[in-house]
Amino acid sequence: MDKRHLINVTLLLSALACTPLSATEQIEVSGSIQYERKNLIKSIALHLHQKGLDKEAAVKISGELAGEDALRFSLMAENLMAHCSELNGGEVIEYFSQEALYRQKVELHSYGYLVGMVTKIKQRSPDEKVLQQLSNIAKVNQSILKNV
Repeated sequence: MDKRHLINVTLLLSALACTPLSATEQIEVSGSIQYERKNLIKSIALHLHQKGLDKEAAVKISGELAGEDALRFSLMAENLMAHCSELNGGEVIEYFSQEALYRQKVELHSYGYLVGMVTKIKQRSPDEKVLQQLSNIAKVNQSILKNV
């Protein structure tokens, strides 16, 4: 009976100790995602500024690229950068900067747009593996567009 009591107390203390830890981890992860979202728009603005645009104009133009819903744009862009093996963050920032500068609409939920984007960045057609990745990214981004 003494062993059962010890095991029950140990399990109870473990459950109590682990519960606040997992809540803290979720808050930290959520905070880092928010930082990355802000950082994406700032990175586009910084890139435009480094290319010679006035700082205030670069900030305004990069904000316009994201549109009224910067959260959705950032989530979709993060999804693209995380799951497309063909692209790196610098290439995506460069592409977004150019699109922002020319006031082009960015449709990260469109498979055709994503294929065109990769083709333009890499100057060649994507292979079958990348096309499958882009298809999956477009599907996830469509759900982000509808649900967030």
